[in-house]
Amino acid sequence: PRTSTVRSVETTRFFVLSQVDFERLLVSSLGAEKIKTAVQVGAFLKRNALFADWHPQALMSLSNEFTFQDFHPKDVVIREDQPNDSFYVVYEGQFEVRKKGTPCATLAPGDFCGEISLLRNTPATAEVAAVHSGRCLKLGKEKFLKFVSQDFLTGLAIETALETRFDRERAG
Repeated sequence: PRTSTVRSVETTRFFVLSQVDFERLLVSSLGAEKIKTAVQVGAFLKRNALFADWHPQALMSLSNEFTFQDFHPKDVVIREDQPNDSFYVVYEGQFEVRKKGTPCATLAPGDFCGEISLLRNTPATAEVAAVHSGRCLKLGKEKFLKFVSQDFLTGLAIETALETRFDRERAG
């Protein structure tokens, strides 16, 4: 459905493009595969509580910023005590979080990692490695910082997750 009504304030001429022609133009300029991927990523993000309240246009814009990164069993996504330059959202598979070599959490589709080192501008506080083959959505540091500043509720949710992880670390 339309999101707004447009009324002219004076005599106006419009160029009209049918939906079929618009889609054909869009596919020819962006490519069908890129559009299909953006729609899939957008739908995946929409099911995630972190992004559930985002406006569809903002979600589609963000979904175009992510790239896929595939991992094989035991591949390291983030290395503990090393610089990290990306935020990851698990798309497929299972990933293990380790502190000093000891498993402390498991990440499944929809879970995320990398936010602590990006928000605090510190080395990674834990190692994250693939348990089996898996796939993550990856967002670089600059785009991540822009993304968390765009939506207050999303920024708050990430900060809350960060604090919860720190509380668990202090207690454990």
